[in-house]
This record gives sequence, C-alpha cells and structure tokens, in this order.
Amino acid sequence: MTNQGFIKLPRNLLNWRWYANNNTRLVYFDLLLRAEWTEREYLGITLKRGQVAVTVAALAANNHISVQQARTALNNLKSTGEITIDANTKFSVITLNFYDELQGVNYQNNQQSAGDIALNQQEVQPENNKPTYINKKKEE
Repeated sequence: MTNQGFIKLPRNLLNWRWYANNNTRLVYFDLLLRAEWTEREYLGITLKRGQVAVTVAALAANNHISVQQARTALNNLKSTGEITIDANTKFSVITLNFYDELQGVNYQNNQQSAGDIALNQQEVQPENNKPTYINKKKEE
C-alpha cells in the first residue's frame, strides 16, 4: 500500500446500512484507504486490487478502538457481504468485495487529472490582466 493517490468516496455511502454505525464505518473507510489499487507481493502472497493485509489489533490501533470493536465491525461488514476475510497465522487478507464498483475499473493512473484540477480552479482577471488561479474550494 502506498500513501499516494486518491480514492473515490461516493455520496450514496450516506445511505449505506453501516453509515450510522461509527466503528463499522470507520473500519470500512480505513480498509478502503489501505486497499491495494494494483496487484503486488506482500510477505510471500499476492495482494490483489481491493485487498488489505492487516491484523485485527492493527485495525483497532489505527482507528483508536478496542480489538473487540474492530472484530464486531469486521463481522458486521462480513455479514452483509461488503468484505471477505482470509486469515492466516500472521495476518488476515481482507477483500473489499465492491472495491471496483466504488473506485471504478480504470486505474492506470492514480493521480488527479489535469481536467479535475481545472474543475477545482477558477480564473480571475486581476487589474494587470494576467490570469491568476484560485482554488474554488477555499472560497466556497
């Protein structure tokens, strides 16, 4: 897993069955952020797109919840088919079953496109007639 790039977080997650359950939502979003977006090797196994190698203790520590709360959150997600868990002696490989639906399948470039950057900017004509770009998000 790399700490670079972006993930999509669709607004329809506001209507998701686990959205009101803080620990389950927190764990799911953490898994979504940590999921591999391309296939790679990790400690002798191949992690595929949408998979995370993690321990329950690490999930709990990363999210400032108890191990039992992390287990309950994982069980909630597993019971509704959001994830599958393949445990071994060192860690669990958790697969986010709807990763491609949430993130899309076009993942050659995990960087913000120039078009997306342009959408976040607005041209302003100052008095000297040289264009200056301001981030729209800061003004709104």
